[in-house]
Amino acid sequence: MNRLVALLIICCVTGNAGAQGVLAAADSLGKSWMMDKPGLMAVGIIDNDRSRMLFFDRKGAVPAPDSMVAFELGGLSEAFTCILYADMVLRGQLGDDDPLRDFLPMEVTTPIYEKVICRPARATGYEEPLSEQGEVRVRFTPLVCLPDPSAVPQPIRLCYLGTHTSGLPYLPDNMTGPDRNPYAGYTIGHLYDFIRAFRLENPIGFDYRHSELGIALLAHALERKAEMPFAELLSAYVLDSLGMRQTGFNLAPERMLPGFKGDGSPALQTAAGVMAPAVGMQSTLPDMMKFLAANVSRRKQHVVNVLDYTHNPRIMLEGPRQGTEIALGWKVTALGDSARVVWNAGMTEGFSAWTGFNEANHTGVVILSSTAADAGKVGEALILLLMRNRL
Repeated sequence: MNRLVALLIICCVTGNAGAQGVLAAADSLGKSWMMDKPGLMAVGIIDNDRSRMLFFDRKGAVPAPDSMVAFELGGLSEAFTCILYADMVLRGQLGDDDPLRDFLPMEVTTPIYEKVICRPARATGYEEPLSEQGEVRVRFTPLVCLPDPSAVPQPIRLCYLGTHTSGLPYLPDNMTGPDRNPYAGYTIGHLYDFIRAFRLENPIGFDYRHSELGIALLAHALERKAEMPFAELLSAYVLDSLGMRQTGFNLAPERMLPGFKGDGSPALQTAAGVMAPAVGMQSTLPDMMKFLAANVSRRKQHVVNVLDYTHNPRIMLEGPRQGTEIALGWKVTALGDSARVVWNAGMTEGFSAWTGFNEANHTGVVILSSTAADAGKVGEALILLLMRNRL
């Protein structure tokens, strides 16, 4: 598989693939990737006003299934939550940096970071025996730690939730669901309990720390502001505008493909509950193609402007992740010599999803799989080919 991707990148650099070469490459990649996997892989490619959809199973290319067949999107769900957030900001319904506390019930206190200064409580040391016999003694100076009166307390703001810089953990620690479904039984009451008890130990807004919890809180703030359940709000503002009628939460079970773990064993369908805005969306390839097309569209209309707004980087990562920027619901990475790819991905116990696009040449790829295995390299290879060859 890695050798095939390398060959495709070389082909892309030489610029000899052509339209049939792009489709042939997608065919080869799809067949190779699915060779040892159960389930179905769906690949969508867009090049300006041209598009193609391809489907594969472990036997190779297969005819297009019923367009109603749906996949789980996993972490790709966060892109839609952040798009809704951006839409409400651009409509003036809330501020980009509004504090989270403004959107929760009065009795739910939210974490605030306050710089603390510790000073000695005594001028001299104090001896304390550490054993009953008194043979071991230690000198220590008691400290008194209080908030720094010269520092401004930092509340969690909505923009921090959208960029994963709030300081919140990946998941709350008061989840008690089974290992295969940690979200089971987790309610908004549990979420409130966690928020009340959580303490921030570091400044907010600087360090990237991916947090499904943060995206779920952002979604909850939006639904409380609009006084509408999140699923209805997302449809009204985003999905209906994009014509995505086969996308949402808790689609009919008969529409969902059976999912498989990476080892090929059957997987459970994800029931994300409160965390659904971060990991629980489901969609079809035709609907995701509409979404991809709008993200690379040349048209100037409200929903396209909102999507463009979410593509703008806000955080530059450092260290081992240097070169990746964080936008609203998206990551932005330089691919090859000059390609700027906006992308996101998700994985559940039995599904994986990846979508990425290059705004400059209006091309993009979406990959949906009913096997939990990372298809990012397939998407990146196709994006590179589309950089120099027309579909």
